[in-house]
Amino acid sequence: PGIGPSLATAGLLYSRDWLYDFLLAPSRVRPELPGRMPRFYFTASEAADIAHALEELASAGHPELALQLTRGPVPSPGSTSDPEAGRRIFIEADCHSCHVRGEESFPPVVAPYFTGEEQEERKRWAPDHAHASRLSRAALLLQIEDPARVRPDARMPRITLSREEREALADYLQQKE
Repeated sequence: PGIGPSLATAGLLYSRDWLYDFLLAPSRVRPELPGRMPRFYFTASEAADIAHALEELASAGHPELALQLTRGPVPSPGSTSDPEAGRRIFIEADCHSCHVRGEESFPPVVAPYFTGEEQEERKRWAPDHAHASRLSRAALLLQIEDPARVRPDARMPRITLSREEREALADYLQQKE
């Protein structure tokens, strides 16, 4: 990997509010990686302009993804938020074998998908889902459904979940602690 992550789709995946806040005060999203974005001391106006520019560049460079995320997923008929069901799915699908969610604790992984060095490498690159609210709802749902469509270099395996399960998982990941 290079010095930092690709920003090619950042303006589509992350909410403008999160980008703005992150540009003003960068925080660690992948706690296991040694580096982090430096603080550039942007003014509020500069941060807003950069967040807007990232949206424009991403939309121009990735029109299919922009269209898909703009339309967003259609919610299940009669669906209601169910973060507790989402937490159960997070555990049952062994998402916690790679991802953490802040300081939240989980039971041991039942059947690790990966072993040894590969597992440790995946844990280092997997984002801390305490920061999942930085993603737009549409981007998070698409990433859960098909990680490679959102990030072609994604290391996350594709896990088959129903639409309702994906929505519950997104509810859990995006709820505030």
